[in-house]
Amino acid sequence: MPLATAACPFCKASLLVDVALAAPVDDERIRYQLARAIASLGPPAPGFSTAQRALADPRPVLARGISRLAARHLLESLADFGLSGTAEPAGTVAPRSASGGRRLAMAATWAALGAVTIAGAFLATRHVAPSVHRGAAPSHAGLAQTRSIPWSSPSPSLSLKDLSALAAPATVEVRCGDRRSTGFFGARDLVLTLAQVTEGCPAVEIVSAGRGTLRGQVTAQDARLGVTLIRVTGSGAEPLRLGDASSLHSGERVAILGGLGPGGPALREARMGTIARKFGGVAYLALEGDIQPGDAGGPVMDEHGYVVGVVAAMEKTGGEPFLLPINYTYDESHLLERPSPGPNLKRWKALLAEAELAEKLRVEPTPDSGTPPLQPSQPSPSIQ
Repeated sequence: MPLATAACPFCKASLLVDVALAAPVDDERIRYQLARAIASLGPPAPGFSTAQRALADPRPVLARGISRLAARHLLESLADFGLSGTAEPAGTVAPRSASGGRRLAMAATWAALGAVTIAGAFLATRHVAPSVHRGAAPSHAGLAQTRSIPWSSPSPSLSLKDLSALAAPATVEVRCGDRRSTGFFGARDLVLTLAQVTEGCPAVEIVSAGRGTLRGQVTAQDARLGVTLIRVTGSGAEPLRLGDASSLHSGERVAILGGLGPGGPALREARMGTIARKFGGVAYLALEGDIQPGDAGGPVMDEHGYVVGVVAAMEKTGGEPFLLPINYTYDESHLLERPSPGPNLKRWKALLAEAELAEKLRVEPTPDSGTPPLQPSQPSPSIQ
């Protein structure tokens, strides 16, 4: 009988099936990466958000009511990602009990870490996940030892909703007395934020929408960049992945997380401007959009979910919204680990040179003239 047949030609019973895994993927980072890979397959595979939720279920169902032929193709693709599933008669897959699912979840997560080789570009630091050699962990409960996830390059673009879901758990508000700023976990148990908020306040409060108020200890800072690093022991938050600001283009869409409220941090869409400026010897990239003062210190993410910069304090940049490139935190100040594989250093140096040139071409207005700055005759250097 053809695998694409939807119903038995004799009894007319449905031949459609559901594709399910035996156990959930408990690790949030692995689950996120697998959901992106599964969504890239297209129908009948679910979209990113649906796949991410399904992988967290006690009995993950990744497709419902599809032909056996489509199920076979989907199962072959899942095998490429290190996942082993089964095709069950449509409507017969019942969720496993929560207790049973939890018994399998931890073993399944470690099996996934052994089966999936995570590209360094998806790590915020090299010590985020345990170092596991491929094939070192036995297959277990729906997870098989096969090839690594075939990540596309560049990775797929994410919707604003998906970017918010990714970044919100790692975005916090930093408090020191009456001072406030947004911050984010840039490494395990380490929050990056603005130094002006923590000045003279070694112990600070870290407020997270999902974790309440935690205590933080200032561990390092860079006065030139105006940023500080705060250790929050036992936070349990997954750090955001660090990207490369020099890869940005003028007009490119970015997402900004900031202004923590009762429902969590607010997400604002912005665009990269066309000007690179220098303030205090540091290069900044212009932002265009509805950026609020409360967003200062918050992460700026590109469409692929990488942190490319920090929202600078507007009083430091003349009241205009600018992005402090994240590259400074690992290539200049070394507050954070450099992502691996690392960004293109030649391109980063070129961005710094463009900012330097832009500053030389600027002509400031004379005092009390009331006239705007004169523009150079040649085009101002753009981000890229």
